[in-house]
Parts: sequence; C-alpha cells; structure tokens
Amino acid sequence: MMSKTFYVSDSLHNNYKSIFKLPPCLQCSYLVDLLVETSHILMGHVYPLPVKQSGQDVLHCQVDGSKEMLLVDPKEYPEIESILELDMAPKGRASFLNSLAVDYEKYPALTRVKQFQIALLGPGDCIYIPAYWVTQSNILTKENSVEIKWTPSSWPPDSDCEKGFKHRFLSSLSFPGEKYFGV
Repeated sequence: MMSKTFYVSDSLHNNYKSIFKLPPCLQCSYLVDLLVETSHILMGHVYPLPVKQSGQDVLHCQVDGSKEMLLVDPKEYPEIESILELDMAPKGRASFLNSLAVDYEKYPALTRVKQFQIALLGPGDCIYIPAYWVTQSNILTKENSVEIKWTPSSWPPDSDCEKGFKHRFLSSLSFPGEKYFGV
C-alpha cells in the first residue's frame, strides 16, 4: 500500500506536454518567445509550502486538489523581502518562515505587511503571479498543479493575442530553462 505522504516537483513530463494546450492567456506570439520552463507539482497531503519569490512571471493552474495562496506585492510592501533568507538562484528566493505559527521575533518585518492577497484555487483554476511577488501556498486537500514560467517583460499590444494560436500544445514550444525544445 502506497503512503499518501509524498511530494514531487519537476519539469512537466514530455508526455504531458503533448496533451496540455497552451492557455489562451499565453497565446501571444510575443510571449511565446519568453517562455522559460514548466513545473508539475504533486503532493499527497495537507501541508504549508515555503514562502518563495520567483524572478519569473508564473501562470499557476490547479489540476486537482485545492490550495490557498497568499500573495504580497513587494512594491507595495518592500519589507516582505527581508524574510527571504534563502537565495535559490537562478530560481528566486525563499524563507523558512512557518506561516501557520509565525515567529514575529525572527520576522518582525512581517508585522508591517498590512494586507495579503488571498486566492483559493480548486480544479481548473489558474492564477497569474507577477515576477518578484512573494507567495506562500497552503495545500488544503492534495496538490496536482502545473506552472508555466516566462521571462518578465512589458506586454505590448499583439494582434495574435486576440486571435490566439489554434491547438498549440506545450510540446510544440521550447522551454530553454529545462532544455526542452518543441517539435
């Protein structure tokens, strides 16, 4: 009998890339050239994930299970960055902060963050996370999610965005961050 306590996070497997379509919100020709990598996260138990900050824009899509995401814009609350004590270059930064039992003596800057954005995600829900925003996820049931990451850049008007690419599967795109080149 397999234990329900497991955690897997890796690039989205090539076989899955052939069945996942590029979400319509990322179907701009300009944006496709900025794609960096994908992630597939699986977790079989309820758990708070670490606080993290990515240097990339992220579209996080919940495939199955549910989670609560806390988000903070560091431009609005720059003190949030002082809790990120782990440099995880080139992926970003993270913290050992336990969001369920915050040690305010160790993380006093957190008391100055007056508002967290909160998103509850269930199957089929996606959320855009701008680069450098600080996030923390609490897995509420189980975790099965996919992330698509791209280099942050301004979004100029693009007529391709309005039309969208037809039947563009992730397998047809390149993700240089994971050394995957579309076919």
